[in-house]
Amino acid sequence: IILENLLGRQTTEEENKDAEENIEFTVSDKFCKECEDIFTAIETTFSENILPKFRNANLQNTSEIILNAKESRITRLFFLLQFWRTSICDSAFNISENLTETLRKKILNSDDRGLEEIPLSITYLETLKDEDDTDTGTKYKTQNVVAPLERTDPFVIILNDFVIQLYEDLLFPFYRFYGYNEIATY
Repeated sequence: IILENLLGRQTTEEENKDAEENIEFTVSDKFCKECEDIFTAIETTFSENILPKFRNANLQNTSEIILNAKESRITRLFFLLQFWRTSICDSAFNISENLTETLRKKILNSDDRGLEEIPLSITYLETLKDEDDTDTGTKYKTQNVVAPLERTDPFVIILNDFVIQLYEDLLFPFYRFYGYNEIATY
């Protein structure tokens, strides 16, 4: 479905097979269909209900976006899913076995009790197009980019226009991320 959305058309069997063989985060590589169905449900809910509050919204004079409890839950699940899936799929991205198991249980068992106990820092980078950019039907430059950084506590993933930091230690320090976040709004 995601590939079809990117291409703007239905995919061919050859494209589907190629994607399964060459994309790190696919069913054929690490996860079964049941897991992928859970992931899809979380990702779809996030994409349909939360993402529009950031993308396609006028954020010019906005310093914060407040989410209700349900929105906060799905946002946390979505970003925690990215950390868990990355830790399984990318051998260079090492989170502890304890945290891996905690994330697995939260995501696969729909156990959202204590989600807020897993510290996250999420920074949204509004990436508007320059005048020279070609028109792709959107005002954003955002492409499908997943870039885990090889560091620990906080663990960092750049996911399109989000910089997500996950802290394993509850006594987490401020981590300056190349000027994109500030101590005043931490």
